[in-house]
Amino acid sequence: MSDIENQETAAFNFKQKAEKYLSQGKLDEAYANCSKALEISPNSGEIYKILGNIWERMGQLESAKKSYKQAIQYNSNLAEVHANLGSISARQEQWEQAIKYYEKAISIRPDFPGFYRNLAKIWQCLGKEQLVTECRYQALILEPKLATAKEWLNLGDKLLELGQQEKAIACYFIAIELDKQLSLAYNKLGNILIQQGELDRAIRIYRQGIEIIPNNPKLHCNLGDALTKKQQYQEATLAYSRAIQLHPNNYMFHEKFEYYLEKKYNFNETEEINFNQANKTINFTIIPTPAGFTDQFLQFMMFYKLGLSLGWKYIHTDFTSNRSSKKIYNFLGFNQYWSVNLKDVDISNYSSIYLKFDDRNFSVLKAINSLNELQKYCNNLLGKYNYSQNNIIAIFRLGIVSKARGKILSLINSEIPNYQDNLNLRKIYFEYYENKMIVDVNNFFEPQKFKLLIHIRAGDTAYIKTSWGTFIKSMQRLRIEQRTSGKKLNDMNLFVNEVDSPDVDDYYQFAKRFISYLGKQNISTCVFSDGYERGFDFLKKNIQEMQLTAAETLEIFQLSNSYESEQFSRFNNLENCTCIIGESDEKLFDLIRSCMMANIFIIGSVQRMIPKFLSNYSDLKHPPVIFILYKNANLSLIMKTHFEDLLLDSRKVTVIPVDVDNYQINDLVSIAIDKINLRSSS
Repeated sequence: MSDIENQETAAFNFKQKAEKYLSQGKLDEAYANCSKALEISPNSGEIYKILGNIWERMGQLESAKKSYKQAIQYNSNLAEVHANLGSISARQEQWEQAIKYYEKAISIRPDFPGFYRNLAKIWQCLGKEQLVTECRYQALILEPKLATAKEWLNLGDKLLELGQQEKAIACYFIAIELDKQLSLAYNKLGNILIQQGELDRAIRIYRQGIEIIPNNPKLHCNLGDALTKKQQYQEATLAYSRAIQLHPNNYMFHEKFEYYLEKKYNFNETEEINFNQANKTINFTIIPTPAGFTDQFLQFMMFYKLGLSLGWKYIHTDFTSNRSSKKIYNFLGFNQYWSVNLKDVDISNYSSIYLKFDDRNFSVLKAINSLNELQKYCNNLLGKYNYSQNNIIAIFRLGIVSKARGKILSLINSEIPNYQDNLNLRKIYFEYYENKMIVDVNNFFEPQKFKLLIHIRAGDTAYIKTSWGTFIKSMQRLRIEQRTSGKKLNDMNLFVNEVDSPDVDDYYQFAKRFISYLGKQNISTCVFSDGYERGFDFLKKNIQEMQLTAAETLEIFQLSNSYESEQFSRFNNLENCTCIIGESDEKLFDLIRSCMMANIFIIGSVQRMIPKFLSNYSDLKHPPVIFILYKNANLSLIMKTHFEDLLLDSRKVTVIPVDVDNYQINDLVSIAIDKINLRSSS
């Protein structure tokens, strides 16, 4: 063996020992052997790489960088060395250098997922979410089984947001391979394919999902969309009907099916058609707009009265309200009442006719001035479907944002003040609880006293006062300005000097004077509010978009810690007073129970939940008095929206507007007591 061969062998042996000692954490021994290897082979990039690893393990980052740079000087294709230099640069927050080193490592070994993962971390530190997503995709696509199906699904969603549809499609396919029960993956994959015009592929994907998950209504609905675009109307009808059968109260399913029927029958809104109802039994149901439960009850009120006035038979579809509480209708006993009285009805077995009232037909609706004209309008809509069979169900729906509601509600209530079949929702509530023998419920009012309920809406409507005296605009106001102006938050003025609506102190001062004048021994008080958490969450979520100074940003975070407690602590000064602040199902249920018992209400002009609730649930034998606090507002508009449209006078509810800057408390107390005593005696 030659001397050169002997030297190479010796260098190799020292190198191996250095690697062994390094793996064992014996850094001094590793360093000694590495140094001996370099004495023999001073131009070896591999040995300098090991020396760099040793220095890095010792925490000597600058020495490590020097060794790594020497390694790539002799062998520029050592991808791991470029990556190590990238990691050290990142630890030293030398971001530009770190990125260059990792990009070089990837160019040498594009099939190594660890490089992409580490580069993603660097982009994450720099807030470059798009580049983070792309690197994570590259890493996972090399090792698809290292991620769960849901992780692939989430990655696909992020890529879709970035407009990278093909990569998103790949993610959804992998998600399905990993979990064939993941219905969201089928739906999202099919939706992209529809957007790309690949209807046949989309239909195959939906059907593949339905075969594995037959009871997923969204898959059937999306299949209906694809079939409609293919003009395969008979199959589309079956798909939509199946979706509705599986989830009959889903507003969106009916929205899509209605659109499909409009295209199928191609009818003209204003065209007059003579509909012959003879020998046809018309049933009807109500699919309420996604909204708070009191808004949905207004829809029930007007459409139930309208349907009965047409001589149709009501079929109930369970109501749900994600905005208030998914449990609210079961709490009220509403759905249970109808399940007992209307059993085993499947609306998918009926021929559906949609009677939707929204801004598209508002020009027609606003010309209607009587119940008779409204009835003719409904029958005319039925005629446009040209159904010959007897099994018909008319589905009443209201547009999500519709000027039609006030018009129809006012028109129907003025001619049909009460339910024609004497339906009593308040009675349904109490009978439901009596039948369930529920006795363990919160009662915040003391018996034999006037029961005062104060409801303060704050979450999305409250203006927040800063320490320097200005007010941060409410979430509702900011959203309205965004929608009407088209501006982003960073282009808007977030502060105002004064507010045109009552604040918490206005409620407190009015209640304090009212209770003092009436006599604190005669009254029991409960204060309910959704609190300020939602408003502060909105500000924090959008803090980066707002052009705030450092002081203003700090102020928002400091206020969020104590603002709510400071605002409502003043009510602790009132005797016999309970405060329920915050949003939860149980707190909502406490509010509803208390509304059933209270006989005096104090509310603000910016909220109508209480009047809307009382329009269906007030005590007809002992109707309450409602004080509406307002400031610099249109009084006639307040009375119309809070009183006239809801026909509260038909329930003998007294509504008293109060200008918080100008009122006589003794007169207001006298009116309230006279009304309550008069009704109690009768």
